[in-house]
Amino acid sequence: MKQYTILVPMDFSDCSKNALDHALKIAKKMNAKLLLLHAYQMHTFHDGVLSPSSIERLEESKYKQTYEQFDQLKEGFPELGQVSHQFIIECAFTVDAIAAQLNNRKIDLVIMGTKGAKGLKAMTISSNTYVALQSMTCPILVIPENADFIYPKNIALAADYKKIQQLSTLNPLLEIARFFGSKIHVLHFSKASHITQREAEEAKKLGQYLRGILHRYYFSFGDETADDISEYMEKHEIQLLAIVPREHGFFEQFYRKSWTRMMAYQSDIPFVALPYR
Repeated sequence: MKQYTILVPMDFSDCSKNALDHALKIAKKMNAKLLLLHAYQMHTFHDGVLSPSSIERLEESKYKQTYEQFDQLKEGFPELGQVSHQFIIECAFTVDAIAAQLNNRKIDLVIMGTKGAKGLKAMTISSNTYVALQSMTCPILVIPENADFIYPKNIALAADYKKIQQLSTLNPLLEIARFFGSKIHVLHFSKASHITQREAEEAKKLGQYLRGILHRYYFSFGDETADDISEYMEKHEIQLLAIVPREHGFFEQFYRKSWTRMMAYQSDIPFVALPYR
C-alpha cells in the first residue's frame, strides 16, 4: 500500500496546531507520513554587527528552542506516536521553505492553517498561505482556525465547466473521496440562465471521470446563486470545499459579491485547492 507524504508548516500557533490536528487524523486514515516544517529567519541589525561564531550560537539556540517546541507538540498530540513523522527546521522564509520541500521531496498534500471569519473577503489568508496557493504544485488543504475535524462525507466541488487540460487534476480529490467514502457534490453557479453546449460537454466528461465515485450535480443560475449554494451546502452538510484555481484571476473571484456572500456562511469549512493543469 502506498505511503502518502503530507507536509504541515508549523509556527506553533493555535491555528497551525489545529491544522496539525486535522493532519494527524487524515494521516492515520491514509497511512501517511507527516513532515512538520518550521521555518524561521535570523534577524541582525546590519551586516558586520555579529561575528560568524555569534550567528552560529544564535542558530544553535534557535534549533534548541524549536526542538523543545516540537517536544511540547508530542506531549499535546499523543497521536504523533501513532503516525510516522519527521521534524524539519529551516532558516528561510516559510514560503521558500515550503517550495524547497516540494522541489526536493515527493509531497502528496500540504495542510496549512489560516485565520479568518465571515468569508474569504474578510478572511485574513496569511501571506504564506496565499503565496503557497498561487504557486502550488500539489494539493493544499487550508484549515480555518475554528474548523473542527469532521470526516468529509460530503465534498463540494466548485465547477465552472471551463476546460481542465487534464482531468487527472482531480485525482487527489477522488483519492480523498475513496478513503473517506465521500459523496462529491458538483456545484455550478452562473449569472447566465443556462449552461452552454461547451459547458454541457465538459460536465459530461467530468461525470465520466467521476464514475465509481458517488456524486451528484447542482446548478444555480441568476443573481442569487450565492444564497442558493450556501443553502445547498448547509442542507447537505458539506464538510469540505474543493476548488481548482486557474493560473490568473482566481482569487479575485472571491472578492466578487457572489463568492463572498456564499463563503460568509461557510467560513469554518476547510477547502482543498487542486493544482491547475
